[in-house]
Amino acid sequence: MVDIILSIGLACIIVGIVLHFIALKYDGIILDKIFDEPVQGPVHDDLVYRLRKRAEIRRQIQSRKSVQEGKPDRIADLLEEAADRIEGK
Repeated sequence: MVDIILSIGLACIIVGIVLHFIALKYDGIILDKIFDEPVQGPVHDDLVYRLRKRAEIRRQIQSRKSVQEGKPDRIADLLEEAADRIEGK
């Protein structure tokens, strides 16, 4: 009985891991860190675009404290830095 429960549990874990990797792939995230392959193609361009666009949007929201005080937005800076690193700059 214990063997059956352990087998079912192990199968559930494996299915969960597989589904997790499928979800990552279809969410636009390439597992380049795991496979040490550079991200290229439409997913690469889309991800870089989305990171830069999000940084731009954050900097234009007038209700944000950093915008009101004229200070740099640290998260927007990190978004742009991530985009630069993905592009290889």
